[in-house]
Amino acid sequence: MYFLAAIICCMVAACNINVITPEDEEPQQPKVTYIRADANENATKASIDGTDASFYWNAGDQIVVNTNSGYKVSDVLTTFDGATATFSFSGENAFDDADRTNYAFYPYTIVSGTTVPTITLPASYTLAQVTGEVTPCPMIAVNSPGTTLAFKQLCALLRITVNNIPPHTSYLKVDFGNKQVQGVFTLGEDAQGNKIIETSTAAGNSIVTITGLDANSWTDNLVISIPVPVGTYQSLKVSAYAGTGSDPVLSVVRQIKVSSGKWEANRLAARKISASLPAFSVSNGSRVTIAKTNLRIWKKDEGDEYSFNENPYDCTNYDNWETPWTPRNRDLLTWGEVNAYTDSYWRIPSESDWAGIIGRSGTPYIFVYLKGQNNLGGLFILPDNWDFSIAGKTISSGDVVSNNDYTRLIYAGAVFLPAAGMYYGSSTSGDYGQNGYYWSSTSNDTNNASELFFSRSAYDLDGQFKDYYLSVRPIHTL
Repeated sequence: MYFLAAIICCMVAACNINVITPEDEEPQQPKVTYIRADANENATKASIDGTDASFYWNAGDQIVVNTNSGYKVSDVLTTFDGATATFSFSGENAFDDADRTNYAFYPYTIVSGTTVPTITLPASYTLAQVTGEVTPCPMIAVNSPGTTLAFKQLCALLRITVNNIPPHTSYLKVDFGNKQVQGVFTLGEDAQGNKIIETSTAAGNSIVTITGLDANSWTDNLVISIPVPVGTYQSLKVSAYAGTGSDPVLSVVRQIKVSSGKWEANRLAARKISASLPAFSVSNGSRVTIAKTNLRIWKKDEGDEYSFNENPYDCTNYDNWETPWTPRNRDLLTWGEVNAYTDSYWRIPSESDWAGIIGRSGTPYIFVYLKGQNNLGGLFILPDNWDFSIAGKTISSGDVVSNNDYTRLIYAGAVFLPAAGMYYGSSTSGDYGQNGYYWSSTSNDTNNASELFFSRSAYDLDGQFKDYYLSVRPIHTL
């Protein structure tokens, strides 16, 4: 099924029925039935532009019609001309016009049950089914004897352009939260009496999987189109997976809502959004993902234990800590403790990693204050291909950011580094909430290692004494 660029608001097509019976067979036992779908009223296959969707026939399509002896599936369509096509029904799938009843459906795989039909949307699509200009959006037509078929859409259509899909990604998952977008649906009706299928907040089945990705290279501007049942939607989560692992390589939450705060996906409605997975270019063409929170250490008698803070903005204010400074569970580490950190996934960024992340073209970072965290200062690092419209909020350096806007930016893939200050000697730096100091893995000499320093007005890659206590934010090479 091919998408076209035009907006077509009505989704119906007239069809003429002709029954052809070989001369040596009795008339009541047809061997081939032909159904011609003409664009007498409008088109029958999908395009999307702006806020509407509409459809045209394509080679390979099959429909199914209900008869008194059950469902009959058409042969594979080989000849078509835009919105006009002739479907044949051969052998045991041939039927008499008088036997037609109830409904016809496209694609033929979506329907079960004859007296009370139910519609099944798949949990998984191959990339070839939904990428670019292609998607199998379900349609229905009244199938009474002696009448023409007029196919109409049952749902809406969402087109997502995905960027920063890393190599080794074998499939994507699109999670609509608590909205059912796959599984079994009963037929309903909208206010105009058109048949529809509707989402539910209680039924589950909210994840659609897209398989068959090219795992050999980075992929940008991958367009996928997903049929979605009629209902109200606000956000979705796109995740990239490698192999059969249970944890995604990258994920990003994307708002679907419009200016009203939600998208009303009515029958024939369509919406286009973009979702850039949060990757960050460093050097030599490499890209990394950055851990969402700072590393912490727990100095146990049996050995050091490393973990991550719960929230991106989490950092302990040690300005009022008693001296001598002896916290055993802390999120400021010496370089020796950082150097001893090993993990199969995360690693400590090198000096060149930090230089690449901070030195990217455009606006790679912005210093802000978080209103909900007592105006804690920190650095928002923005992913490759960043566009503030993705988050629905534009910020500038020095802004005080509300809780809602902070959440929007995090969901859109931005990474927050809190300005946690540092501890050295027998006191703190006294600049908690204003300045950030983050270790690199690069050792300069016996006593000194490289750090990333940032404030509202500047950033620098400098050296720091290895026995000072600084923040740590690991990365992963994609």
